Amino acid sequence: MSFPKQDRTDIGAGWVIVALLSVGSTAAWAGDGGGELQYLQGDYGLTTVSNCVRALPHPPSIVGLDPNTRQLLVPGEAVAQSGSGVMHFYKDGRAIFKGTASELDIDKTTTSDIPSIPGLTLDCDGTYILASGNKMTLLVTCRVGVPNAGISFEVKPVEAEGFVGSHGRSINLNQKQNVQIVTFTLPNGAELKSERVCAQRFDLSKLF
Repeated sequence: MSFPKQDRTDIGAGWVIVALLSVGSTAAWAGDGGGELQYLQGDYGLTTVSNCVRALPHPPSIVGLDPNTRQLLVPGEAVAQSGSGVMHFYKDGRAIFKGTASELDIDKTTTSDIPSIPGLTLDCDGTYILASGNKMTLLVTCRVGVPNAGISFEVKPVEAEGFVGSHGRSINLNQKQNVQIVTFTLPNGAELKSERVCAQRFDLSKLF
């Protein structure tokens, strides 16, 4: 089946407009036909897994993990976590994330232990930076709610770096090996502190 010349022109123009809108809603590129990514914009589905060693909660005046040598100065524990949610990127360099996660305490293996904590709520905000070669750095602070416990905690800084895929459709990041500070807020308003180091991966895909 063939179309009249005018119809073929209209159809071709329509596909060009759709393609431009699709790219424009995801990210901005410099130059004709691609180049360096200038910014991100929109929602990305995020999944993450991590393995951490952290100092057991202690009074804020105590240092539980040496920030230079990474040596534990108080007893610690090993935990694994996984989570998912939606991260929104703004053109001005801001980023926000809301999601849920579960934690597995690898050291809890004896009778009557409860090794898993499902249903953690995640609320994070921060900034991102794009660099040459489509490299990306993400820096956020996260607030975590523990269900049915009346406890919440803040984790910072969460620093990750990696790369943005073609036309900003995907992002793959690994957490930097920095020491994170975890501040627990108890039901009575008191605070405890912990420090942790993690191996963590973030995988993001642009949502339609």
